[in-house]
Amino acid sequence: NACAPGHLCINGSRVPEPGCAETQKCCSPLCDLADPTSCPGNDQICVGLEPSLNIGADWANVGMCALPQ
Repeated sequence: NACAPGHLCINGSRVPEPGCAETQKCCSPLCDLADPTSCPGNDQICVGLEPSLNIGADWANVGMCALPQ
């Protein structure tokens, strides 16, 4: 993961930053699923992490900021 701490590499089409739609992956902040305002804006919402990540109970309330699908 080449993203800064507190960020996750996700599909660029779900990140509202210039240049992300054309790329395969972009960095997006992690967020609190219990706090709908925890994303930095730009129409992103806090969505659950992929189940395939096997994140465990300690990360149950952690999501990623992404544009709605």
